Amino acid sequence: MTGNRLWIRLALLAGLACLALSMACARVTPISEIRANEAQFMNQPVTVRGTVKDTMKNPLGGGEYYKLDDGSGELWVTSGTGMPALDTQVRVTGTLKPGFSFGRYEAGMVVHETKSVPL
Repeated sequence: MTGNRLWIRLALLAGLACLALSMACARVTPISEIRANEAQFMNQPVTVRGTVKDTMKNPLGGGEYYKLDDGSGELWVTSGTGMPALDTQVRVTGTLKPGFSFGRYEAGMVVHETKSVPL
């Protein structure tokens, strides 16, 4: 009977590990999908990945932004964890919010970053 309990505990532990791993690996949404369904994603958490193509610091508000390109489209990200270097590939999780217009920079929507991981 002790052997059966061990197997049950191992199975439960394996199940919990799989659940934790699946939660840690949030679905990466293509930027084109976000752009095509802006209302569906607005004010919702999203995860995107791509290459940093442009950066901007707002001298008035102190915000830092970078433009992410995943090959399907581009999206501005408000940096919450530090500005990545140009041409760096990153995976970003954050909340999609209405964008901004500042000089030559304009974005209809912006991801407010809560987590960024270099790839």
